Amino acid sequence: MAGRWEGIERGFAELADQYPDMAMAGTEQSLTLGRLATARGRTAEALRHYRAAAEYGERESQVTSAVRAAVGLAAVRLAEGAPEDAWATVTPAVRLLARAGAWARATGLLPVAVAAGLACGQEAAATALVEQAGEGLRGRDGPGARAELHLAHGLIQAQAQPALAVEHLTTARDIWRAVGRPYEAARAAELLARALAATERDRAAAHLTDAVDSFTRLGATADTARCGPLLRELGLTRPAARGRQGYGSRLSPRERQVADLLVEGATNQAIAQALFLSPRTVEQHVAHVLKKLDTTRKTISDVHPATRRGRETFGAGGVVRDGSQGH
Repeated sequence: MAGRWEGIERGFAELADQYPDMAMAGTEQSLTLGRLATARGRTAEALRHYRAAAEYGERESQVTSAVRAAVGLAAVRLAEGAPEDAWATVTPAVRLLARAGAWARATGLLPVAVAAGLACGQEAAATALVEQAGEGLRGRDGPGARAELHLAHGLIQAQAQPALAVEHLTTARDIWRAVGRPYEAARAAELLARALAATERDRAAAHLTDAVDSFTRLGATADTARCGPLLRELGLTRPAARGRQGYGSRLSPRERQVADLLVEGATNQAIAQALFLSPRTVEQHVAHVLKKLDTTRKTISDVHPATRRGRETFGAGGVVRDGSQGH
């Protein structure tokens, strides 16, 4: 949560090696690595992690685990442009949380559910959900849950009352900053920029720059890429200078991102969605990656170093106990 993502995969591998019978460690591993994979645009990997966590939640009747898994699955489907699927995924989790009366432990549910509902025409249901969560949180001291509530209000009000949306989104960002959660603060800053883009471009540019800087530091590739169109709209990027020195036989930063996704078995369409690129641009990047690495889609995992992260923690059948594999 504090943004120290480096080495998390290795840490879980070591934990699994020391405590192989700790079921909760495996669940937390799946949920955490699912979030990292989503932020990096590796949707296939993220779905695998979240489905594993969802199975545990159903088997052990763990409300929080089941809700977090549903949130992750819905977020991936939203990123893939399937809001109806996201809404269908998150609706049972909403019912579960409401029955348990555990709104303070919503762990990301509210913003994802509201975003999914708004995207598939369920505005009334999304608004009712926000009101229900607000009642459930009344009098409770839960900073994260309050930040999510403000974020959800901001999403609801974005079209009808943009000034009120900005107020809610600013409050959400400030809460996340105060409790030390940079990724969530960056997501709120991005939404702030989008809410301000049409009327206050300078303020929007400042918030978007803050968000992109944070995403870049964290290594949240998909989030950084998602901000690209708005960066260009606000005039915050410039065309590459003619005659700029190339990368030669080395992969460029964008090609490394494409290579990481190829290792996960992503199709060109999935890569385009994850990195917000056109299919034609993806085709070109894929061709360059395979040529520079002198490999094919089937064998890229043998030569690209991105496989190290996955092999530290997962094999074909599940958790790998020996963290040294893949080096």
